[in-house]
Amino acid sequence: MNRIIKFLTSFVPLEKWHNKQKDELNSKITEKNFYAEKACIICGSTDLIKKSAFFVPFLTKRMFNGKKKKNQLYTCKNCGFSYSSYRPTDEEMAQYYQNYRGTEYQRQREETEPSYTKEFNYMLGYNKVEEENRKKNLYNLLIKNMSNISALKNILDYGGDEGQFIPDELSFAKRFVYEVSGVKPLEGIYNISEEDLYTQHWDLIMCCHVLEHMPNPMDTINILKNLMHKNTYIYIELPYEDYFEEEKYKLTLAEIIKRPKSTLKKLLKKEKFNYVPIHEHINFFREKTLMNVFNDKQYQILDIGTKEISYAYGATKIIYCLVQKV
Repeated sequence: MNRIIKFLTSFVPLEKWHNKQKDELNSKITEKNFYAEKACIICGSTDLIKKSAFFVPFLTKRMFNGKKKKNQLYTCKNCGFSYSSYRPTDEEMAQYYQNYRGTEYQRQREETEPSYTKEFNYMLGYNKVEEENRKKNLYNLLIKNMSNISALKNILDYGGDEGQFIPDELSFAKRFVYEVSGVKPLEGIYNISEEDLYTQHWDLIMCCHVLEHMPNPMDTINILKNLMHKNTYIYIELPYEDYFEEEKYKLTLAEIIKRPKSTLKKLLKKEKFNYVPIHEHINFFREKTLMNVFNDKQYQILDIGTKEISYAYGATKIIYCLVQKV
Protein backbone atom coordinates (compact mmCIF):
# COMPACT_ATOMS: atom_id res chain seq x y z
CA MET A 1 0.00 0.00 0.00
CA ASN A 2 2.85 2.41 0.75
CA ARG A 3 3.89 2.26 -2.89
CA ILE A 4 0.53 3.70 -3.96
CA ILE A 5 0.73 6.63 -1.63
CA LYS A 6 4.20 7.68 -2.67
CA PHE A 7 3.03 7.40 -6.26
CA LEU A 8 -0.03 9.57 -5.62
CA THR A 9 1.76 12.53 -4.12
CA SER A 10 2.99 13.72 -7.54
CA PHE A 11 -0.18 12.89 -9.44
CA VAL A 12 1.04 11.34 -12.64
CA PRO A 13 2.72 13.96 -14.80
CA LEU A 14 1.74 11.84 -17.79
CA GLU A 15 -1.66 13.53 -17.68
CA LYS A 16 -0.24 16.05 -20.15
CA TRP A 17 -0.59 13.28 -22.75
CA HIS A 18 -4.32 13.28 -22.21
CA ASN A 19 -5.47 16.89 -22.14
CA LYS A 20 -8.53 16.09 -24.18
CA GLN A 21 -9.72 13.41 -21.77
CA LYS A 22 -8.92 15.63 -18.81
CA ASP A 23 -10.86 18.56 -20.27
CA GLU A 24 -13.86 16.32 -20.85
CA LEU A 25 -13.68 15.04 -17.29
CA ASN A 26 -13.26 18.49 -15.79
CA SER A 27 -16.33 19.68 -17.68
CA LYS A 28 -18.30 17.29 -15.48
CA ILE A 29 -16.85 18.80 -12.31
CA THR A 30 -18.33 22.10 -11.16
CA GLU A 31 -15.81 24.89 -10.78
CA LYS A 32 -16.82 25.64 -7.19
CA ASN A 33 -14.70 23.77 -4.65
CA PHE A 34 -13.85 20.80 -6.88
CA TYR A 35 -17.18 19.02 -6.59
CA ALA A 36 -18.30 16.29 -9.00
CA GLU A 37 -22.08 16.39 -8.75
CA LYS A 38 -23.51 16.51 -12.26
CA ALA A 39 -22.43 13.23 -13.81
CA CYS A 40 -20.59 9.99 -13.10
CA ILE A 41 -16.85 10.59 -13.48
CA ILE A 42 -16.41 7.17 -15.09
CA CYS A 43 -19.21 6.84 -17.65
CA GLY A 44 -20.77 10.32 -17.66
CA SER A 45 -24.27 9.12 -16.77
CA THR A 46 -26.47 11.57 -14.87
CA ASP A 47 -28.60 8.77 -13.40
CA LEU A 48 -27.15 8.94 -9.89
CA ILE A 49 -28.21 7.91 -6.39
CA LYS A 50 -27.14 10.40 -3.73
CA LYS A 51 -26.43 9.75 -0.06
CA SER A 52 -25.29 12.19 2.60
CA ALA A 53 -21.64 11.65 3.51
CA PHE A 54 -18.84 13.14 5.57
CA PHE A 55 -15.09 12.85 5.77
CA VAL A 56 -14.00 11.20 9.01
CA PRO A 57 -12.39 13.51 11.63
CA PHE A 58 -8.84 12.24 11.09
CA LEU A 59 -8.95 12.81 7.34
CA THR A 60 -10.57 16.23 7.81
CA LYS A 61 -7.79 17.26 10.18
CA ARG A 62 -4.90 15.90 8.13
CA MET A 63 -6.07 16.63 4.58
CA PHE A 64 -8.14 19.80 5.08
CA ASN A 65 -6.47 21.29 8.18
CA GLY A 66 -9.66 20.71 10.15
CA LYS A 67 -11.94 22.54 7.73
CA LYS A 68 -15.08 20.53 7.06
CA LYS A 69 -16.04 19.92 3.43
CA LYS A 70 -19.54 19.47 2.11
CA ASN A 71 -19.76 15.96 0.74
CA GLN A 72 -22.12 13.43 -0.80
CA LEU A 73 -21.69 9.85 -1.92
CA TYR A 74 -22.94 9.25 -5.45
CA THR A 75 -23.64 5.85 -6.98
CA CYS A 76 -24.07 5.58 -10.73
CA LYS A 77 -26.99 3.38 -11.78
CA ASN A 78 -25.42 2.84 -15.18
CA CYS A 79 -21.95 1.54 -14.26
CA GLY A 80 -22.20 0.88 -10.51
CA PHE A 81 -19.37 3.26 -9.63
CA SER A 82 -19.63 5.08 -6.29
CA TYR A 83 -17.61 8.14 -5.39
CA SER A 84 -17.21 11.06 -3.04
CA SER A 85 -18.58 14.24 -4.59
CA TYR A 86 -15.74 16.32 -3.18
CA ARG A 87 -12.60 15.73 -5.23
CA PRO A 88 -9.47 16.68 -3.28
CA THR A 89 -6.89 18.90 -4.92
CA ASP A 90 -3.35 17.73 -5.65
CA GLU A 91 -2.12 19.78 -2.70
CA GLU A 92 -4.67 18.27 -0.31
CA MET A 93 -3.82 14.74 -1.40
CA ALA A 94 -0.09 15.37 -1.07
CA GLN A 95 -0.62 16.77 2.42
CA TYR A 96 -2.60 13.72 3.53
CA TYR A 97 -0.21 11.15 2.12
CA GLN A 98 3.04 12.79 3.16
CA ASN A 99 4.92 10.27 5.33
CA TYR A 100 1.93 7.99 5.01
CA ARG A 101 1.64 5.52 7.88
CA GLY A 102 4.71 7.02 9.49
CA THR A 103 5.07 7.69 13.20
CA GLU A 104 3.25 11.04 13.17
CA TYR A 105 0.50 9.73 10.90
CA GLN A 106 -0.19 6.84 13.24
CA ARG A 107 -0.15 9.06 16.33
CA GLN A 108 -2.59 11.55 14.82
CA ARG A 109 -4.94 8.84 13.65
CA GLU A 110 -5.01 7.02 16.97
CA GLU A 111 -6.19 10.26 18.63
CA THR A 112 -9.56 9.98 16.88
CA GLU A 113 -9.50 6.25 16.10
CA PRO A 114 -8.23 4.44 19.25
CA SER A 115 -8.14 1.07 17.48
CA TYR A 116 -5.53 2.36 15.03
CA THR A 117 -2.57 1.24 17.12
CA LYS A 118 1.10 1.03 16.16
CA GLU A 119 0.70 -2.72 15.73
CA PHE A 120 -2.31 -2.32 13.46
CA ASN A 121 -0.54 0.33 11.40
CA TYR A 122 2.48 -1.92 10.92
CA MET A 123 0.32 -4.87 9.96
CA LEU A 124 -1.33 -2.84 7.17
CA GLY A 125 1.92 -1.69 5.67
CA TYR A 126 4.02 -4.85 5.94
CA ASN A 127 1.70 -7.80 5.52
CA LYS A 128 3.78 -10.48 3.84
CA VAL A 129 0.99 -13.04 3.94
CA GLU A 130 -1.32 -10.77 1.95
CA GLU A 131 1.50 -9.84 -0.41
CA GLU A 132 2.21 -13.49 -1.24
CA ASN A 133 -1.47 -14.33 -1.67
CA ARG A 134 -2.05 -11.41 -4.01
CA LYS A 135 0.90 -12.45 -6.15
CA LYS A 136 -0.35 -16.02 -6.20
CA ASN A 137 -3.83 -14.89 -7.25
CA LEU A 138 -2.46 -12.93 -10.21
CA TYR A 139 -0.16 -15.72 -11.34
CA ASN A 140 -3.01 -18.24 -11.25
CA LEU A 141 -5.18 -15.90 -13.35
CA LEU A 142 -2.43 -15.59 -15.94
CA ILE A 143 -1.90 -19.37 -16.09
CA LYS A 144 -5.64 -19.87 -16.48
CA ASN A 145 -6.08 -17.33 -19.28
CA MET A 146 -2.82 -17.50 -21.24
CA SER A 147 -1.78 -20.31 -23.54
CA ASN A 148 1.91 -19.40 -23.29
CA ILE A 149 2.90 -17.41 -20.22
CA SER A 150 6.54 -17.41 -21.34
CA ALA A 151 5.47 -14.94 -24.05
CA LEU A 152 5.55 -12.21 -21.41
CA LYS A 153 8.78 -10.36 -22.14
CA ASN A 154 8.15 -6.89 -20.68
CA ILE A 155 6.08 -6.29 -17.51
CA LEU A 156 5.11 -2.90 -16.05
CA ASP A 157 3.71 -2.32 -12.57
CA TYR A 158 2.20 1.16 -12.81
CA GLY A 159 2.57 2.80 -9.41
CA GLY A 160 4.34 -0.33 -8.24
CA ASP A 161 6.64 0.93 -5.43
CA GLU A 162 9.38 -1.74 -5.19
CA GLY A 163 7.62 -4.11 -7.59
CA GLN A 164 6.83 -6.47 -4.71
CA PHE A 165 3.48 -7.52 -6.17
CA ILE A 166 4.87 -8.83 -9.45
CA PRO A 167 4.68 -12.64 -9.16
CA ASP A 168 8.06 -14.25 -8.52
CA GLU A 169 7.29 -16.86 -11.19
CA LEU A 170 7.59 -14.10 -13.83
CA SER A 171 11.25 -13.43 -13.07
CA PHE A 172 12.14 -14.65 -16.57
CA ALA A 173 10.66 -11.42 -17.98
CA LYS A 174 12.02 -7.88 -17.85
CA ARG A 175 10.17 -6.25 -14.94
CA PHE A 176 9.72 -2.53 -14.47
CA VAL A 177 7.89 -0.17 -12.13
CA TYR A 178 6.73 3.33 -12.89
CA GLU A 179 7.13 4.90 -9.48
CA VAL A 180 7.71 8.61 -9.00
CA SER A 181 8.61 8.44 -5.30
CA GLY A 182 12.17 7.39 -6.02
CA VAL A 183 11.96 4.24 -3.89
CA LYS A 184 14.53 1.62 -4.83
CA PRO A 185 12.94 -1.42 -6.53
CA LEU A 186 13.63 -4.99 -5.54
CA GLU A 187 16.55 -6.84 -7.06
CA GLY A 188 15.89 -7.71 -10.70
CA ILE A 189 13.19 -5.03 -11.09
CA TYR A 190 13.92 -1.65 -12.63
CA ASN A 191 12.44 1.83 -12.41
CA ILE A 192 11.31 3.34 -15.67
CA SER A 193 10.96 7.05 -16.38
CA GLU A 194 7.95 8.86 -17.74
CA GLU A 195 9.77 9.54 -20.99
CA ASP A 196 10.54 5.86 -21.55
CA LEU A 197 7.09 4.46 -20.80
CA TYR A 198 5.92 4.87 -24.38
CA THR A 199 9.11 3.48 -25.90
CA GLN A 200 8.44 -0.04 -24.63
CA HIS A 201 6.20 -2.78 -25.96
CA TRP A 202 4.44 -3.92 -22.81
CA ASP A 203 3.16 -7.50 -22.64
CA LEU A 204 1.60 -7.11 -19.17
CA ILE A 205 0.62 -3.95 -17.32
CA MET A 206 -0.38 -4.05 -13.65
CA CYS A 207 -2.28 -1.36 -11.79
CA CYS A 208 -3.04 -2.51 -8.26
CA HIS A 209 -4.75 -0.49 -5.52
CA VAL A 210 -4.17 2.88 -7.18
CA LEU A 211 -7.47 3.97 -8.75
CA GLU A 212 -9.47 4.07 -5.50
CA HIS A 213 -7.38 7.07 -4.40
CA MET A 214 -7.35 9.12 -7.60
CA PRO A 215 -9.37 12.38 -7.87
CA ASN A 216 -9.55 11.76 -11.65
CA PRO A 217 -9.35 7.97 -12.13
CA MET A 218 -10.24 8.09 -15.83
CA ASP A 219 -7.04 10.06 -16.48
CA THR A 220 -5.00 7.13 -15.23
CA ILE A 221 -7.16 4.56 -17.02
CA ASN A 222 -6.68 6.40 -20.32
CA ILE A 223 -2.93 6.53 -19.74
CA LEU A 224 -2.89 2.77 -19.22
CA LYS A 225 -4.95 2.19 -22.36
CA ASN A 226 -2.52 4.26 -24.40
CA LEU A 227 0.37 2.16 -23.13
CA MET A 228 -1.24 -0.98 -24.51
CA HIS A 229 -0.44 -2.54 -27.88
CA LYS A 230 -2.21 -5.38 -29.65
CA ASN A 231 -2.16 -8.47 -27.38
CA THR A 232 -1.06 -6.52 -24.29
CA TYR A 233 -2.64 -7.77 -21.06
CA ILE A 234 -3.67 -5.40 -18.29
CA TYR A 235 -4.45 -6.45 -14.74
CA ILE A 236 -6.37 -4.09 -12.47
CA GLU A 237 -6.89 -4.81 -8.77
CA LEU A 238 -8.90 -2.75 -6.30
CA PRO A 239 -10.35 -3.13 -2.82
CA TYR A 240 -13.98 -4.25 -2.82
CA GLU A 241 -15.73 -2.07 -0.27
CA ASP A 242 -19.46 -2.15 0.38
CA TYR A 243 -19.87 -0.72 3.89
CA PHE A 244 -21.83 2.23 2.50
CA GLU A 245 -24.48 -0.16 1.15
CA GLU A 246 -25.53 -1.22 4.64
CA GLU A 247 -29.19 -0.82 5.58
CA LYS A 248 -28.51 2.08 7.93
CA TYR A 249 -27.33 4.24 5.03
CA LYS A 250 -30.31 3.59 2.75
CA LEU A 251 -32.71 6.16 4.20
CA THR A 252 -32.70 9.58 2.59
CA LEU A 253 -33.14 12.77 4.57
CA ALA A 254 -36.54 13.30 2.96
CA GLU A 255 -37.70 9.85 4.11
CA ILE A 256 -36.53 10.53 7.66
CA ILE A 257 -38.34 13.87 7.82
CA LYS A 258 -41.59 12.16 6.80
CA ARG A 259 -41.44 9.90 9.85
CA PRO A 260 -44.12 10.59 12.47
CA LYS A 261 -43.01 12.91 15.28
CA SER A 262 -39.64 13.48 13.70
CA THR A 263 -37.97 16.73 14.64
CA LEU A 264 -34.71 18.30 13.61
CA LYS A 265 -33.32 17.65 17.08
CA LYS A 266 -34.15 13.94 16.82
CA LEU A 267 -32.62 13.81 13.36
CA LEU A 268 -29.35 15.18 14.61
CA LYS A 269 -29.23 12.92 17.67
CA LYS A 270 -30.72 9.66 16.44
CA GLU A 271 -30.34 9.61 12.67
CA LYS A 272 -26.73 10.68 12.32
CA PHE A 273 -25.98 7.16 11.12
CA ASN A 274 -27.57 8.16 7.83
CA TYR A 275 -24.36 9.98 6.86
CA VAL A 276 -21.82 7.71 5.13
CA PRO A 277 -18.28 8.06 6.54
CA ILE A 278 -15.58 8.56 3.91
CA HIS A 279 -12.07 7.46 4.81
CA GLU A 280 -9.11 7.78 2.44
CA HIS A 281 -10.71 5.93 -0.48
CA ILE A 282 -12.85 8.26 -2.57
CA ASN A 283 -13.69 5.82 -5.40
CA PHE A 284 -15.51 2.49 -5.16
CA PHE A 285 -15.46 0.22 -8.19
CA ARG A 286 -17.65 -2.72 -9.15
CA GLU A 287 -17.31 -5.39 -11.82
CA LYS A 288 -19.91 -3.47 -13.80
CA THR A 289 -17.70 -0.37 -13.62
CA LEU A 290 -14.69 -2.13 -15.10
CA MET A 291 -16.84 -3.77 -17.75
CA ASN A 292 -17.99 -0.28 -18.74
CA VAL A 293 -14.40 0.99 -18.84
CA PHE A 294 -13.39 -1.76 -21.27
CA ASN A 295 -16.66 -1.84 -23.22
CA ASP A 296 -14.94 -1.55 -26.57
CA LYS A 297 -14.36 -4.08 -29.33
CA GLN A 298 -10.59 -3.60 -29.08
CA TYR A 299 -10.57 -5.03 -25.53
CA GLN A 300 -11.44 -8.53 -24.39
CA ILE A 301 -12.19 -9.11 -20.72
CA LEU A 302 -10.66 -12.50 -19.92
CA ASP A 303 -11.45 -12.71 -16.23
CA ILE A 304 -13.25 -10.47 -13.76
CA GLY A 305 -14.61 -11.03 -10.29
CA THR A 306 -14.17 -10.60 -6.56
CA LYS A 307 -12.06 -12.68 -4.22
CA GLU A 308 -11.11 -12.82 -0.55
CA ILE A 309 -7.37 -12.56 0.02
CA SER A 310 -6.09 -13.90 3.32
CA TYR A 311 -3.65 -11.99 5.46
CA ALA A 312 -2.12 -12.67 8.87
CA TYR A 313 -5.20 -11.76 10.93
CA GLY A 314 -8.13 -12.28 8.58
CA ALA A 315 -9.06 -11.59 4.97
CA THR A 316 -9.68 -8.65 2.67
CA LYS A 317 -11.90 -8.60 -0.40
CA ILE A 318 -10.64 -7.44 -3.77
CA ILE A 319 -12.12 -6.86 -7.20
CA TYR A 320 -9.90 -7.84 -10.12
CA CYS A 321 -10.02 -7.64 -13.88
CA LEU A 322 -7.73 -9.16 -16.53
CA VAL A 323 -8.11 -7.67 -20.01
CA GLN A 324 -6.33 -8.15 -23.32
CA LYS A 325 -6.17 -5.70 -26.21
CA VAL A 326 -7.09 -7.56 -29.40
